[in-house]
Amino acid sequence: MERDEIEDVKCGEDQKLQVLLTQIESKKHQVETAFERLQQELEHQRCLLLARLRELEQQIRKERDEYITRVSEEVTRLEAQVKELEEKCQQPASELLKVRDTSHFVG
Repeated sequence: MERDEIEDVKCGEDQKLQVLLTQIESKKHQVETAFERLQQELEHQRCLLLARLRELEQQIRKERDEYITRVSEEVTRLEAQVKELEEKCQQPASELLKVRDTSHFVG
């Protein structure tokens, strides 16, 4: 082989290598871009899910507070009834059996 042929082959191989390197750079850029898009989408989804979870948490806390309020009111009502019954139990039997107003039974 002559020197010129060797130079031509070398130059051709260099060009092929340069094309391959350029293609690799392009693919690297495509991969980077694709992963950036995926990261953005994942971040968006993460934010949406966290917001939904916060909404559910607030709803559960509200329902819990409302339930506690209702139960507390019911306990207070029942305690008042128990107190009333205890007071009645302290009265003599004759008081409990006494008819208070018989005027509406007059026949």
